[in-house]
Amino acid sequence: MMTQYKHIKLWLLLAIAVLSGGLLLLLGVGSVYGAPIAEYPPINLDPSFEANQPMTQVTPPNPPSAQGVDFLGLGIGIPGGFTQQPVASKTNYNTGEMVHFQWQTVKNFEIVLTTEVSYTVQLYQSQSNTWTKVIDKQVGVSPMGVRFIPSRPGKYIFQVTMDYDIRYWDWESMSMKTTAHKPSYYSQLLVVNVAPKPTPATSINISGTLSLFNGVPGRLQANVLPDTNTATIGNWKSADPDHLKISAQNGRIAEILGTLQNTQSYGQGAGEAKTVKVTVVGDNSGTGVADVLGTTYVKVGGLDPITVNAKTAGTGPITFSPYGLGDVTGNATYKWVVYKKIDGSPYVKLLSNAHIDDNKPTLQFKNVAQALGFTDNYFQLQVTSGGRTFYSNLALLKVLSDAPKQLTMTTMPNLKFAAPAGTNITIGDLSKKPVTLTQMSDTSGTGDNSNRIHISDTRASTSGWYMSLSMQPFSWATGNRKAVYGSNESGGSVSLQLKINEQKSTVKDDGKTTVVYRQDSPGDLDALINSAQLMISPTKDVYSGEYQSQLTWTAASVPDPTAP
Repeated sequence: MMTQYKHIKLWLLLAIAVLSGGLLLLLGVGSVYGAPIAEYPPINLDPSFEANQPMTQVTPPNPPSAQGVDFLGLGIGIPGGFTQQPVASKTNYNTGEMVHFQWQTVKNFEIVLTTEVSYTVQLYQSQSNTWTKVIDKQVGVSPMGVRFIPSRPGKYIFQVTMDYDIRYWDWESMSMKTTAHKPSYYSQLLVVNVAPKPTPATSINISGTLSLFNGVPGRLQANVLPDTNTATIGNWKSADPDHLKISAQNGRIAEILGTLQNTQSYGQGAGEAKTVKVTVVGDNSGTGVADVLGTTYVKVGGLDPITVNAKTAGTGPITFSPYGLGDVTGNATYKWVVYKKIDGSPYVKLLSNAHIDDNKPTLQFKNVAQALGFTDNYFQLQVTSGGRTFYSNLALLKVLSDAPKQLTMTTMPNLKFAAPAGTNITIGDLSKKPVTLTQMSDTSGTGDNSNRIHISDTRASTSGWYMSLSMQPFSWATGNRKAVYGSNESGGSVSLQLKINEQKSTVKDDGKTTVVYRQDSPGDLDALINSAQLMISPTKDVYSGEYQSQLTWTAASVPDPTAP
C-alpha cells in the first residue's frame, strides 16, 4: 500500500510542476526583503541576553540543516529547509533601536497535505552559556520576521527552527492521519551587533601624574561623564611641548614626559620648574552636541621650594620631598646638590655639602635652626637608576627670621614714551591714523627706566602669583584745561602693549585692571620689559599739548581673575 501511496504523491507533484512551471519561470524568486512578509509581535528580551563572547566559542543548540531549495518557485523544497537564512535589515544597531530580522523556508517535496508551519526562535545567553526559547513553536508563514528592542549593547545570537506536521491518507484505516515531520529544519546562527546609543560627553576630568620628576615618564587619563558616553576621546595637546611632551596617546590614556631645559651655568643641572597646561578633546560627532574640552595643569620639576618662618615653625623637621618619581625609586641611589645665586648671577654650585645627609630620597633638616644655615640656597636631587641619572629642578630654601612679607615690589619701571627719533607728531596726524610711540630709555624720574622689574616673594606658600596693571585715561596736562584724550571721558583710546619674559599683554587707558604677568610657582621675579609700545587711536577731539596717565602695578597671589 505505501508504495502505491508514494506513486500517487509523485504523480501529483509532477502534475503541479507541469501546469505551473511556465508561470513561475516568468515570476522568478525574490529576496526575503523583496516581498511582503508576516511578523510575530515584538518580543521582550531580558537584558542578560547580551553576548560578548567570540563566535568561535558559541555552539548552536542544533547543527544547521542543509540549505533548502524551492522547486521551481512552487513552495516545495527539494530538499526542504531554509531558502533564506535569518538576516537582519542592517548590519549594526544601537540600544533602544528596533531590530528587525527575517527568514524564508520551504516544505519538503514529500508533502501532500500539511498542518500549519511553526517556528521556534532561540537566543544565546552568555552568562549561563545556554540557549533560551523566546518564540516556542508559534505558527507562522514564510517569509516570517521577528522584532525586538535591545536594552544593552553586545552580540545577540539567534537560531530559528522550522517544524510542521504531515497529513496523509491511511489506506488501512481509510482516514486522514497526522504525523510530525522529522527531523526539523535548523537555520544557521544569526548575530545582531548592538552598540551603545550615541551619548555625548558633557565633561572631562583629567587625572593621573599631575606632578612629574624631570625626565621620568607619567600617564594621564581622561575621566568622562556621563559614564554612558560614546564620545571619541583623544587629540591630547601640551601647551608647552618643549617642557612637556605627549609621547603616546591611546584614546583616553596619554603617556607624558617632562623635560626641563639644561642650563650650562650649573653643569648637568636642569632648569627651573615649569607648569604646563594639557588639554584633551571629547568628540561628540553624531550626537548633535558640541565637542567638550578637558583641561589640567602638569607640574614638571621634582621639588617644591620651601619657605619657613623661624618664629612660627616650631621644633619639627623641615623636609624636601620629591614628587613624580614613580617606579624609579626601586633600585635607585640619591645625591643632593646645593647651589647659590647672588644678585641675579647664575646658579653657583657650592664646593661641599658633606654636612648634610644626602643619600636618601628626601632631605630633612632637624629643625629650623639647622635649616637657617642653608637659607637662600637652592637644592637639587639627582637620582640614578638603571644606568640613568635624573635631575630635579632647583628648589629654594628660605628661612624667614621675621613674619613673611608676602609679595614686595622692589623695583618698577617709570614708563615714558616719545615719537620715533626724527619724527614729529601733529594734531593732523592724530586725526587721521593710529600713532605708535616707543619707550624712552632715559633714567629721569623716580622709577627705574632701565625697564627692569623686580618682585620679592617671601611668602610661606607654595602657590604662584600674578602681576596686573591699570592705566587711567590720558588727560591734558598743559594749562588749566581739563580734557581727556579722545571723545570718551572714560578713556579707552590709548593702548599699552607690553612683553615681559615672553608674556604679552595689552592694557587700555580705561582704568580697568589687566593681568600682565603670571608665575605659576612661588619665587622672585627679576626681569626686563622686553618691549613696550603706546598705541594711540585717531580722534578729532584732541588739543595740542602734553598728556599724561597714571599706571598702577599690583602683585597678588593666585588664582588670578583670568585663571581657568
